[in-house]
Amino acid sequence: MAESKSQTPNSLNSRAVRMRAILRKYIPPGLIDYVREAADQGLDSIPNQRSDLTFLFADLVSFTSFSESRTPDQVVEMLNLSIGATSSVIHYWNGKVNKFMGDSIFATFEEPVHAVIAGIEMQKQFQIMNLIGVKDLAEEIKVRIGIHSGPCLLASIGTEGYMDFTAIGDSVNIAARLEKACRPGAVLASNETAKRIGNQILISHATQIEAKGKSSLIDAIYIDRIRYESPKGVIETGLDDELF
Repeated sequence: MAESKSQTPNSLNSRAVRMRAILRKYIPPGLIDYVREAADQGLDSIPNQRSDLTFLFADLVSFTSFSESRTPDQVVEMLNLSIGATSSVIHYWNGKVNKFMGDSIFATFEEPVHAVIAGIEMQKQFQIMNLIGVKDLAEEIKVRIGIHSGPCLLASIGTEGYMDFTAIGDSVNIAARLEKACRPGAVLASNETAKRIGNQILISHATQIEAKGKSSLIDAIYIDRIRYESPKGVIETGLDDELF
């Protein structure tokens, strides 16, 4: 009977590289930065920290009914396609994906204008997907996007065995409520976010929303067009742009 050969250093190293590559796919890129900082400081966990950020929630509309008429493999394929369209835009505009939650995504931005631009560009991605008839869908893919800016606590939540590092606070809750109230295919931002962006917003429509747990209405605006500075000069982007 032939003896089994022990793994060589090269094969062990190759396996370790593959494991790291796989593991990185399951850890948000933004989280890796916090982990690296904690390790550099000699810590064994990420310390809680107060911050002021802009929060973006995006959620597919009527995804439950879509899922009922598809196989699990088809549902996963559509989720990956949709998440790919949103997360790539978020990363391009310097956002950090905090987590995926089924058919929704939660991201944070340091610059409010980047969050709004990302929201508009995400909607345009779905417009393109609908135009080319992705996956032979009988209905259009629609997404709601809510954005709010404010203070939060970046904190580790969980147990010693497993922890989730996420943003906590009323500002996060407001962004989530704006997303729930948003019209499909639109970008709904709070007045606080709009105030921080100022006259870069070119076309908008004011509204108010009721939010669970809030005694008063939340002032918000639908943002249709915005301008921003780039190395090529001032650029405008809007929901009504020609796609091709």
